[in-house]
Amino acid sequence: GRKNSNLLPFLEQQHCIPDELHVMLRITDVLFECLFFELSVKSTFNKKQKNNEMTIREQVESTIHSIGINIFKFNEPEKPKGKWRWTSLMGPDKLTILEKFPITTFILGQRGKEIQKLWHDFFFLYKTMRKINLTDEDIVNFELSARQW
Repeated sequence: GRKNSNLLPFLEQQHCIPDELHVMLRITDVLFECLFFELSVKSTFNKKQKNNEMTIREQVESTIHSIGINIFKFNEPEKPKGKWRWTSLMGPDKLTILEKFPITTFILGQRGKEIQKLWHDFFFLYKTMRKINLTDEDIVNFELSARQW
């Protein structure tokens, strides 16, 4: 849904030199926002279903806690039709979620697989950006992977 959208709309592109940390932080914010919004609009997000002991919200929180991020929590909307908010995370925690969160547990089928691949592919790109020594081949492969992503 955000193809060719400016990730930093408040900055004029000719005045911006992004670094890998801020690129990662902004892209993970967008990826998390898309996933959490998709989950939160489900009628069962904050309601227990007959066959589950936990709501989707509780399941997501529990899953994130199980991968080592204990401070994550959703906060209810301030208005009846408002958006759910969640704990703001630091870079290392965002990377852990990006790498380990099982999206296909919460979004089934091909769509879940595609979102999971999108997350994993970005994680790979970020790890490549962070490498200390890159060969010419690494750089060419990174460029190709980034264009495909």
